[in-house]
Amino acid sequence: MRRSGVVIPLALLLASCGETAAPVGPDATVPADRPPVVDAPSPTADTDGDGLCDLTERDRRTDPTNPDTDGDGLLDSFEVRAGDDPLSGRSPAATNRIAFTEGDTTRLAIVTSLDYQGAGESLLAAMQNRTRGVDDLDASDLVDFTLTAVSANPAAFVGALMGPRFVGVAGRAVLTWQLDAQLRAAGDGGVMALGCRRAYEATLTVKRVGDDVVAARPVVVDVAPAAGATASWPRVSREGFCLPARCF
Repeated sequence: MRRSGVVIPLALLLASCGETAAPVGPDATVPADRPPVVDAPSPTADTDGDGLCDLTERDRRTDPTNPDTDGDGLLDSFEVRAGDDPLSGRSPAATNRIAFTEGDTTRLAIVTSLDYQGAGESLLAAMQNRTRGVDDLDASDLVDFTLTAVSANPAAFVGALMGPRFVGVAGRAVLTWQLDAQLRAAGDGGVMALGCRRAYEATLTVKRVGDDVVAARPVVVDVAPAAGATASWPRVSREGFCLPARCF
């Protein structure tokens, strides 16, 4: 900078403003407020063995030392694959979960309703597999699902109820189905008990017959080992989860 023909050194100019020039060269130091450099997690490391690599855990903000970050009884990796939130114990919703114990073939039920405006068409409910378990099996490999159309309100707006189908829905009615689910015993075409906890996801879909899906509801099948069971699965966490062979 020039003033009256005199060149003023930069350091002197800064000093006159109450500032000190930052040191340069080999003696310079890193400012204290600069965040330290942290090495990225290994893309193949899985500290808690939940199926999510540590790098993925960092990106999803889950706990790399806890296979079930939100404490809802589902592996973080399962929730990520199923599209649920591994940071929220309410995702998936408790009303969308069916809890079984290995060896217990008690029939369990979920009721689902749809407020629908019909024009004489028929509606059909069905189950579809969605997210496989850690053992690479689908929900239908373990569970027998039965869907039944149980009621319409007002009943006069529906022509008939036939199995999982409402026939001739004409007008606005609340349609209700019941989903019955029963875990198969090993001797009845089911799978052997693994002695550790795992989950599977299916989807309850409602569609117009011959047309598109009009509603869908996720259903999580949660299978826990019987009390005192010995695990036959090769990798089990300290929390009792069946662990996947590799992370993603």
